[in-house]
Amino acid sequence: MTKPLQVLCVVGTSAAKSATHIVTAHIARRLEALGAEIDIFDPSKEPLLLFNPESSYAAHDFLQLQERVEKADAYVLATPDYHGSISSTLKNFLDHFWQEFTGKLFAQVVCSHEKGLTVIDQLRTVARQCYAWTLPYGLSFASSTDLKDGIVIDAALDERIAMFVHDLQVHGLVLRRQRSADLSSTYPGFLARMRENRSVALQAANVSPDDFGSEKFIFIEDCLFNNLDTARMAGKIDGQYGKRVVSRLINM
Repeated sequence: MTKPLQVLCVVGTSAAKSATHIVTAHIARRLEALGAEIDIFDPSKEPLLLFNPESSYAAHDFLQLQERVEKADAYVLATPDYHGSISSTLKNFLDHFWQEFTGKLFAQVVCSHEKGLTVIDQLRTVARQCYAWTLPYGLSFASSTDLKDGIVIDAALDERIAMFVHDLQVHGLVLRRQRSADLSSTYPGFLARMRENRSVALQAANVSPDDFGSEKFIFIEDCLFNNLDTARMAGKIDGQYGKRVVSRLINM
């Protein structure tokens, strides 16, 4: 029996009640009907402090949320359209993570009176930077015409949601299977850096203990598998050697 698709729905607004909440909840119910398991992160109920690279990763709230993000196979990222951009609430959520998204699926939802095309494109850019995949389209809606009294009233929107959840379910499962295969294989690929067999990824990066010595190698190995920002800092710590490994890791 196939394990249910794990979907994290992110409500990208700090408002307690919004059109974004309504449509996200509607999508969640439709996904559950298809057999997916749904987790909803609602910042209006679970405030997330503004991202600070010096302190956020040690915060208790972050560590709990990180487990949920890592568990998910796919993400419904819902946001209002603010000046043709994603909300600061959603951006703050995204800033806390990157490797957790790698090889997984983003599905974009935008509350907009202008189709939200620039917002959808921004989320595609985020996905690309995190080595994630996206649906080839986004779901947009207008609160003034598509919703009433907390429900979806527009038939066309309801049809788009049906297509959206179907595609998310199907392609989310496909990508999960491929991600699992990539992580357990020995062939080259962008997921090589995340394999439990660290030697495979290190070989792909063309890094060996002979290059740096055993102590430096352990540090570099941790950089590769835990935090690329730390790897960038290696250049400051180890001069020429650091610059060599940073160049290799960033260009993997």
